[in-house]
Amino acid sequence: MKKLLKISALALTLIALVTAPFALGAKTSASAMRTAQPPAPETQVFSASEMQDALAEFVGGESGEERIDRTLFGDGEKAAAKYLHDYMQSLGGFETSTVTFEYTPPVQNTRFASNKEEPKPLVSQNVTAVRKSAVEGAKSVIIGADYDNQYADVKSGNTAVLEGTKSAGAYRNGTGVATLMTLAKYIADNDVQLPFDLHIVFFGSGELWNMGADRYVKAMSAAFMEKTLLMVNLQHIGGDNTYIYCDEVVTKPETYLLSKAAHVGAELKTVPVTLPKMSAAYLDGMAYVHYGMLGSTKSFADRGIPYANIFGGTFDTLSLGLDEMKGQSNVSYTENDNVAYLNEHMTGYAQKMADTANMLISALTDENFIASVENAREGAFDYSLLMKQWIPLLIAISVLLVCGLVLIPVARHFEKKYPYKPTARRVKVAVFGMDYEDPKEGDVFIDVKRREDNNNPFNGY
Repeated sequence: MKKLLKISALALTLIALVTAPFALGAKTSASAMRTAQPPAPETQVFSASEMQDALAEFVGGESGEERIDRTLFGDGEKAAAKYLHDYMQSLGGFETSTVTFEYTPPVQNTRFASNKEEPKPLVSQNVTAVRKSAVEGAKSVIIGADYDNQYADVKSGNTAVLEGTKSAGAYRNGTGVATLMTLAKYIADNDVQLPFDLHIVFFGSGELWNMGADRYVKAMSAAFMEKTLLMVNLQHIGGDNTYIYCDEVVTKPETYLLSKAAHVGAELKTVPVTLPKMSAAYLDGMAYVHYGMLGSTKSFADRGIPYANIFGGTFDTLSLGLDEMKGQSNVSYTENDNVAYLNEHMTGYAQKMADTANMLISALTDENFIASVENAREGAFDYSLLMKQWIPLLIAISVLLVCGLVLIPVARHFEKKYPYKPTARRVKVAVFGMDYEDPKEGDVFIDVKRREDNNNPFNGY
């Protein structure tokens, strides 16, 4: 028994050693999440009504010019991209460009289709507006938001790419786009001079693996990546809470942005450390993932660029994932995701948009901004060991070993308490039928007598 306990202790020690690097890097806090508790706030630049109007303008538009259908790869997305391009260009002070890219869906089995068309390239576009700094050799900051939605079906030939939802995408992700547009307008209207280049990017085809963000990152030069201080992603701002996610460990950008949220009286929360993790093939080779890791920041994170994913919702539900509001059905990817429904059922969403913009403008215009985030790469946690393919296998084998060692003494205990008593079976022939036999325990009889008259035991002889 002592030997068995020693083996169990050794196995547990092995598991502890394997998981120690991640455990040491995990967020530590007195509570399940860190929340920016606001002291006396600074003057807030943006208001809820301003954000509400900006969202209505982007999704609905004035004079009936609607952008409800912004289906990725479609004419609606192209029209929305032109609107965003013209909007940013009209502000002045931004160098605006639209970059198109193609995606060809993989060939599906169209053997039984009446019209056998090969998939054709689908076209999407990113809209980029850069505000150059007067500082020579300036660093860069990127703020982005997906602008497309999944309103209609997406097809290429006979290949179905995505199914339409008739969702106007007001919450997902009109709120992120409107917040970013309003922030850019303030910077341009007030001729805000920044000590870094500000890149505002509206990503296309975000509904398909955040393709716009991925193509944007792939086009970045090594020098551009190196000089990028931070990438901030805005997605579906609203719901019960506003979350910020920068990594599984505490980072300098996270700490800094939480402090700036507090200064403007905004409540910004981190992802709970107790959040259940879910498997997602969406992230190549990574089974450890939660919602904070998803979104346009994923491509930037893959290349070691510091990031902050800001999104709305609540983890305080039984769904083991991100919901929008506790006790209410989610509106994302439904026909209810429109401005009118948000105004009636998601009250407070516009204030959360304003809070997010107030936090960002407070950070961007802070003289300590660069010093607070520029060394974020140096403090990044090294996950290379944890991402080795043999690590999860080793952990699984160790867990199974411990379970097996624990079950051995349990099995022996019950074996002694309830010993197995084999029963000898004796086969006998019931010559005159079972009515003339006296079966004992363990006897197995073969009744060979055939009867036609059940009342005559000698029938058949």
